[in-house]
Amino acid sequence: MEVGRCGSAILRNSPWARPSWRAELIARGKTRELSPALSIRPLAPWSPDGRHYAYQAFDRATRSGRLLLTDVASGDAANGPSGQLIDSVLWSPTQPVLVIALPRGAALIGADGTDLAEASWPGPDGEFAHVGWLPSGRVWFAVSRAGVDAQSEIHFHDLAGDVVDRAKLDPLDLVPYDAAAYRRISRETWSLRIGAGTWSVGSLLDRWGQARYDAGTGRLMLSVLRPRGVPSKADAFGRAELGVRAEQRWITLELSD
Repeated sequence: MEVGRCGSAILRNSPWARPSWRAELIARGKTRELSPALSIRPLAPWSPDGRHYAYQAFDRATRSGRLLLTDVASGDAANGPSGQLIDSVLWSPTQPVLVIALPRGAALIGADGTDLAEASWPGPDGEFAHVGWLPSGRVWFAVSRAGVDAQSEIHFHDLAGDVVDRAKLDPLDLVPYDAAAYRRISRETWSLRIGAGTWSVGSLLDRWGQARYDAGTGRLMLSVLRPRGVPSKADAFGRAELGVRAEQRWITLELSD
């Protein structure tokens, strides 16, 4: 459950309606069923003033996803981008503006669904940038890499989508290891053993994995996997691969305007 100033939003798993989640709005003591939710990641639907909420809805008619934006008081709804993959939907902490993480870019839209700006950058297939807002709510950032052999960087954008600053932020520089010794580990297969029966894809040696960010403080935490021991033949998901044990390492950054 996520609580806002004007109500509460509840998502419940709906086994009979997969891949969607049942969504309800509780406001002023009344419960209203909403369009099913396509995803609960991240579950942060409320605008800063609590008057609007936004989440990825599941359209049963088309069996596809769409971004739903709704005014709590009136119930008026607007649709954001549809027909494309969305990784995350994040409200500015101070503005009625959302940044939407898309493949190789991001879009900014208003609470009424108005398109405000777009930004694009190169990137590997199927890889999304880590996106977030600085505490002022007027600048947002993305952590991305231009290709599988490129270094990661962090770039900052204004509300027009223009780049205002950028810096290298590569895991090999910040969490170094003997990369040459593990060059034979496949980056395209499940070759990193991180626990009993748990495997991760080898590309997580070269890129940031998880991101945890607090827009209130500007604290960004990024994780990367680092190998332990020597590579050896391993049987991951029924396929004999060259694998290695790996552990998660974290760094912490303080971001500000």
